[in-house]
Amino acid sequence: MPASGLGNVLALCVSEATHDEELGCAAQALLRSSPDGPVRALGCDARDGVVTLSGVVPSFYLKRMAQVLLFRLHGLRGVRNVLEVREGT
Repeated sequence: MPASGLGNVLALCVSEATHDEELGCAAQALLRSSPDGPVRALGCDARDGVVTLSGVVPSFYLKRMAQVLLFRLHGLRGVRNVLEVREGT
């Protein structure tokens, strides 16, 4: 499902992501909207406006794409990308 298909759900969650709980909700929604299965399975946590990505992806490309996906979030101060790359997963 493309991110644009989330429409109002993301708009409500992202537009006023001023608290970590709201930012975490918006980050999870974006990850779940990815067309890439490994990205949909990632975990994230928000603290002080910084989202930490966790989990395993099969390539450095997907590691970077997961991070770039989150740059769309309003109220995001940064992304801490601690994803592990395991080729062939």
